Amino acid sequence: MPRILLAFCIGTCVLLGGTGTMEGQEQHGVPEYDARALRVENREGDRVVVRGRDGLVLGKIGGLRGGVDLANVVAPSENAVREARDFSKRARRGNWAMTVGLTAISVWLLTARIHDMDPAVATAVDAAYAGGLVLAVYGAVQLNRANTALGRSIWWYNRDLAR
Repeated sequence: MPRILLAFCIGTCVLLGGTGTMEGQEQHGVPEYDARALRVENREGDRVVVRGRDGLVLGKIGGLRGGVDLANVVAPSENAVREARDFSKRARRGNWAMTVGLTAISVWLLTARIHDMDPAVATAVDAAYAGGLVLAVYGAVQLNRANTALGRSIWWYNRDLAR
């Protein structure tokens, strides 16, 4: 019985000329969209913004130096620019907080094994550890929010591309 039903469905599709294309499935402008759409890739330890099917690298993102100006890359879309600026602000803040925080934690780790340390110095080093831990957590939260803004920025840019 299932074979008869399958044959009937296939025969009906063939007689009626196949399936129709729905409005959301139209393929107008796909080559242009494929050439201009953005994505983020990891290459050799760096995160880069890539354009198009061929993978033209527009620049690195993140790091202490900032990398590519994402707001200029996604400039045609106002929502994407807003999210890109949020990404840049949060990424810069998060990277600096993580760097300072992890440096303070490293100082604490290096000095924790010194047994004859002055108590005042030990207290200062412990305070640096606590502050470093707070900064590292704050930096991690900012970097997480920056990555969310990055994803939203690229999504808005790709959404607003003319198809």
